[in-house]
Amino acid sequence: MTQKLTIYSASVVSDHAEAGHVIHEDSLYPNDLMFSPKSGRTRLAAERNIRVALAGEIAQRLFDPLTVDDAHSASDRLSVQTLLTTLHGAAHPDLAEAHFRLLEIETKLIVRKYWSVIEAVAFELLQQKHLTGARLNRVIREAASRWGLSRSV
Repeated sequence: MTQKLTIYSASVVSDHAEAGHVIHEDSLYPNDLMFSPKSGRTRLAAERNIRVALAGEIAQRLFDPLTVDDAHSASDRLSVQTLLTTLHGAAHPDLAEAHFRLLEIETKLIVRKYWSVIEAVAFELLQQKHLTGARLNRVIREAASRWGLSRSV
């Protein structure tokens, strides 16, 4: 289950708030959450964005749990919470929490499945510090091909 979002760039250059970042397209249309938060398309798009937001911290925890700094993923966690609250309403925190757990499990499975690709991207990022979307796509395609994984990660 890939997220099929266009990646524009990635960087491991740290600032005070983040250890790095990935800039990608948003699968939600501008007014989705305001006008149709209960539609199936909005829910699926929000879930895609949530998985992407969770993936970085999950990958870091898998690589080395001792290096995880909660401050680095605070904005991602806030985005996830905002999306889940919008989808389920503030009156349903148990439903939002259950949905979060499901998405977290799905994301862990995706990260584990594509771990060799993630390692290849991380290695290239550590060498170059910043990668364009085109360069990222080449690294992803090469690693996925090498490991017999689907091309679209």
